[in-house]
Amino acid sequence: MLTTDQQGKPTCTAMLTTDQQGKPTCTAMLTTDQQGKPTCTAMLTTDQQGKPTCTAMLTTDQQGKPTCTAMLTTDQQGKPTCTAMLTTDQQGKPTCTAMLTTDQQGKPTCTAMLTTDQQGKPTCTAMLTTDQQGKPTCTAMLTTDQQGKPTCTAMLTTDQQGKPTCTAMLTTDQQGKPTCTAMLTTDQQGKPTCTAMLTTDQQGKPTCTETRPRAEKL
Repeated sequence: MLTTDQQGKPTCTAMLTTDQQGKPTCTAMLTTDQQGKPTCTAMLTTDQQGKPTCTAMLTTDQQGKPTCTAMLTTDQQGKPTCTAMLTTDQQGKPTCTAMLTTDQQGKPTCTAMLTTDQQGKPTCTAMLTTDQQGKPTCTAMLTTDQQGKPTCTAMLTTDQQGKPTCTAMLTTDQQGKPTCTAMLTTDQQGKPTCTAMLTTDQQGKPTCTETRPRAEKL
């Protein structure tokens, strides 16, 4: 959940809940980049017992425009829920809500997308997805802000056995152009992790690529 302080500066707050088995959902930390701008990443990990944990932090692009990241949490019954975070610029105070849907097999589906409302203010919807085998997948989506500048959003799904993590970051190349790549890896325990970043082609046009260097472990 995104909040603002008394000066209207963005802060990041996450709600921590547990299911009946004591599995955690999310906590939040707020950091800043070298220019002092707030940065935030949503990450789903597991504790030593393999229970899901989640850390949420706020991100903005180089122009301070809002970006959106989806996080997977569980309700008190241990059923998957989906939470999205959305940052705000000085003019807008958007909020983000998540819709939980299911595919034809009744599996939960979830996608993170950054759009704008009728007034051109950023809005965000989040939904949870899995592949046909119920294994986590990672996809990077390219969106644009109100000025048409590229932003980067990552989606990561989870199955009942996997506790994937996903991080979205926006960087620039030596010419200051935004770069972004989606990569699915595994942690030391062999559990899936995901990083999404934006890339551009030789003409400087934004493109989005996905790599799975250790997909065989999924």
